[in-house]
Order: sequence, then C-alpha cells, then structure tokens
Amino acid sequence: MSEPSDEQKREIYDNLSPEQKKKQSYSEWVKDAYNNQYEKWMPWIEDKYLEWFGNDNKASYATKGACHGSPKRRDGSLS
Repeated sequence: MSEPSDEQKREIYDNLSPEQKKKQSYSEWVKDAYNNQYEKWMPWIEDKYLEWFGNDNKASYATKGACHGSPKRRDGSLS
C-alpha cells in the first residue's frame, strides 16, 4: 500500500468535522498521522532487519544487550 499524496491528505483533513479541525491544524494532524503510521510499521521493520542481517529476533537482541553489561560470576553465569 502506497502512502497517500499531499492532495489526498488534504482531502482527508478537509472532510474532518469542524470540532476535529479546531483541535488540530493541518500540520499537526499530518504529524500525528505520520507518527501513528511510524509506530505501526517500525516494529515490523526492526524485526525484518534483524532477521535478514543478524541471527537474532528483537527479543533475543534486547536480552543480549541487557546481559552484555551485567556483571558475571567466575563460572560465567550472570549474577
């Protein structure tokens, strides 16, 4: 699915109710729409990046990073 054009975004904004338009300007509305889309897609993009270019998924990558800075015992286990 492609991203809507600027004209399509403007049309969507123009069709909002007057109450919704009072709450946000067009630029604020576009910023919120962008942030919502970013939050939806970034986890998937991060997972795909790690799948293609690493040997980890996001959970094991985060765990590995947390364990890397943890102090270790003499036997090699985490304290």
